[in-house]
Amino acid sequence: MQVLSILIIGAILFLGFPHAAAAAVTRNGNELLSACTLAMSIVDSPQAIDQMLGRPHQALEAGYCLGLLHAVTNMNAFWQHYSKDTSMFFCLPPQSTVNQWTRIVVKYLQEHPERLQEADIGLAIRAFTTAFPCPSKIQSPRR
Repeated sequence: MQVLSILIIGAILFLGFPHAAAAAVTRNGNELLSACTLAMSIVDSPQAIDQMLGRPHQALEAGYCLGLLHAVTNMNAFWQHYSKDTSMFFCLPPQSTVNQWTRIVVKYLQEHPERLQEADIGLAIRAFTTAFPCPSKIQSPRR
């Protein structure tokens, strides 16, 4: 059963790459809201993973949300590490989780329907910046 699950998930990921690459150019807040709402329902339900194996498109959509949020937070951490100007960055609490990030993005998008036509990545950054603003200066770790 575990081998079958791994094969199914692998096939879903492999077949989803062309879709993800094509969609990356045109994704907006409406699509991000839908995908992140779906991701939240998966995280909240213990049976969701089994259910998603029968619905690969929904699994891909949830993965799009979670992947975008990880990409944005990793990009933010990278730039904060190498830049002295933090005015455009957000500061995640050390113990924050992807579940919390997803809820923050969904809340922001629901509260700002006038922005849903904007690019998904910009809206995710804006949601994080609103929820987790940085202090004016971040001290670099001593070497």
